[in-house]
Parts: sequence; C-alpha cells; structure tokens
Amino acid sequence: MLAQLIGILVAFGWAFPVALLGYYLIDRTIGLRASSTDEQRGLDFTEHYEIGYPEFQTDLIHKGKP
Repeated sequence: MLAQLIGILVAFGWAFPVALLGYYLIDRTIGLRASSTDEQRGLDFTEHYEIGYPEFQTDLIHKGKP
C-alpha cells in the first residue's frame, strides 16, 4: 500500500509541473483562449460559419456574416 501511495505522489509530482509548464508555454506563444469577439459569436460560427444549436438562438446579431 505504501508503494502505491509513493507511486501516486511521484506520478502527480512529475505530471502536474510538466503539464503546467506546457500550458504556460502554449499560452505565451500562441495563446490558449479565443478572442472575446469569437467567444461572443460562438466558436461554431467562427470556425465553421454555422450555428451549432439553432434551437437556442433567439437573436442573431451577425446574421450569417463573419
């Protein structure tokens, strides 16, 4: 049981900092987030020029224009 606990701690101690460093580098180089305009339009429209859930759209601000 102690060996399993040590293995869990070692795996977490390696994976968490490596992932954190990876996300930090991605954020600093190409960015992790979409622009606020793209977030407001919805990424389905921004990426594919289509509404992802048309049944939930009550007012289309962009009216099919990018």
